[in-house]
Formats: sequence, C-alpha cells, structure tokens
Amino acid sequence: MLQAGIDPGALRKSEKAKAAHDAVNTLEAVARAWLAHQSGRWEPITLHRITASLETYIFKSLGNRPVASVKPGEIMAAVKRIEEAGAGDQAGRVLQRVKSIHRWAVNHERIDANPMIDLVPSDSDASPSTTSPTTDMPVTRWRRRCLRTGSTWLVAASSTTVREES
Repeated sequence: MLQAGIDPGALRKSEKAKAAHDAVNTLEAVARAWLAHQSGRWEPITLHRITASLETYIFKSLGNRPVASVKPGEIMAAVKRIEEAGAGDQAGRVLQRVKSIHRWAVNHERIDANPMIDLVPSDSDASPSTTSPTTDMPVTRWRRRCLRTGSTWLVAASSTTVREES
C-alpha cells in the first residue's frame, strides 16, 4: 500500500468512519428518524399504521442494511411481494413511504443521492390473471386506464376486474 501512495493508517480510519456511518444510517434507523420528523403532522393512529407497514414489509428484510446500499430492485421486490399477497393499495403506500424516506435522507445528508426517485409500479409485472381480456393490458390497483375498443369504453376498475361503460 505504501508503494501505491496509500497511508494504511488513514485507510483504516476511513474504513472505521464508514462503518460507523453505516451502522447509524441503516434503512430502519433512517426510516425511524423520518417517522419522528413526520410524527407532528400525523394523528397517532396514522403514525402507528405507517410504522407497522414499514416494520412488516421493509424492516424485516432490508432494515439492517445501510440505506445507501439498498438498491431499487430490492425495494421493488418487496413491493411486488406485498402486491402478490393481494394488498395492492398497501404496496403502493409502502413504495411511496420508502421514496419519501430516501428523499428525507438526501435532504438531511444521510445519503448522497436518491436511487428511488424514479421508481414506479411496473405494469409489466402483472400476472396473466390481472390483464384485460381484450388488450392483455395489466389491470392493477396502481393504474387506472381507459381503453377505447370500438364504440365501447372499457374502464380498468380499481380491482382486478374490467367493466364496460357506454
């Protein structure tokens, strides 16, 4: 290392500082700081519901990881598991909360950039049972779509069904 111009002592200090930073900036720790920041805006029951959703769906699998190391694909996998359990609305809310947590983390200098900023529910992940029979277009709680077929309007309802409207 000395030949490469790297001071081993400085490298060890840098690694220790990074480890200490990562230890206090886990996804769960940052999320709880965000919750504390937001708690004055919410009713106690709302705070409880939001905390419970994060504990149930995010903290168990990703909470102990440094927030900067959590990848968008990992968040989308967690959201997809929620959706597959039949809780599409909850999946959307959890995604919204994770994006808000990351936005708050950037604003409070816990992370440098927000990798979750462009995350949106993916229509391509819909299963065949949640597609429109006329267009194979995914019908999810995430999206409301109107489809024009001839003189009949098909409206993607907020469930996994399609109904006709004149």
